[in-house]
Amino acid sequence: MTAASSEQSILLKLHLFLERNNNAKVQDAAYECVENDVFTQFDENYKNLGNREYTLTAYYKDDDNLDEQMEELLESIENKVEHRDCNIATTYICVASDKSRRWE
Repeated sequence: MTAASSEQSILLKLHLFLERNNNAKVQDAAYECVENDVFTQFDENYKNLGNREYTLTAYYKDDDNLDEQMEELLESIENKVEHRDCNIATTYICVASDKSRRWE
């Protein structure tokens, strides 16, 4: 995503926790798939903080637009890991400076 002049930006923290549908261990490839396919499309400059935590920058017009983007991001992650027999479990996104504002 690129920033347009009327858009605001916000730093987000994403906690990615995957579970296998059959309770087996989640392979690193499932996380790498999300990083390479979903995160890079959303923010090519995302940062991996370790421990399955990431920072991403979102560009948005208003709160409704931000909410919509977060829903789409979570849905994209869910769709990507379904092909690896996983679900997003307790994955959530929060505003880096305000952890009370979050999306699950």
